[in-house]
Order: sequence, then C-alpha cells, then structure tokens
Amino acid sequence: MARSGEIGVPAATAIGVGGMMGAGLYTLVGLAAGTAGVWIWVSFLVGGVVSLFSVYSYAKLGARFPSRGGAAEFLIR
Repeated sequence: MARSGEIGVPAATAIGVGGMMGAGLYTLVGLAAGTAGVWIWVSFLVGGVVSLFSVYSYAKLGARFPSRGGAAEFLIR
C-alpha cells in the first residue's frame, strides 16, 4: 500500500492506461477528420453500425454457449 504522497502500482497503471486511451481517442478523431473531412460523421455512423453487428453476434454466441471463456470458448466450440 502506498504512503501518502506516493503513487502505488494500481494508481500508476490506471494513469498509464487512461493516458494511452485518451491520447489514442483524440489522435484517431484527428486522423479520421483529416481523411474523411466533412464526412467524418458518416464514418462514425458506419463504425457504429459495424459495432452493432459485432455486439449482436457476441450476444447471440453468448446466449448459445454460456460460459466464462468468451471468444476463445466460441472458437473451441
């Protein structure tokens, strides 16, 4: 356990992951805006639709093969 004024391993991990995720998000939005221009909203809409199909597939697989194995369990079966 970290003493007052020190950062422990869990806090340092959280800071690192948060920094990478935040920087990655803003970097990708900037790259998407540079590539898609004024049509960036369409790219986000298409990405959202693709994500919905992916989530729907995982939900159906999870209902069909209930386990804690996740994607590895789906591949095995």
